[in-house]
Amino acid sequence: MSTKMETKRTAPNYLEFYKNLPPKSCVNCGYIMIEQHESYSTKCEHCLSKGHE
Repeated sequence: MSTKMETKRTAPNYLEFYKNLPPKSCVNCGYIMIEQHESYSTKCEHCLSKGHE
């Protein structure tokens, strides 16, 4: 006698994933950057401009 186990699959909720990401902050000064999380930039505009002086 065998028993079948059914599992119900649900589609992942991508919107909730992106809503729950922590705010992106500058690695130098900690400033919370207002931009998309998937951006590759890790420094704010202020710290970037200080590096070119």
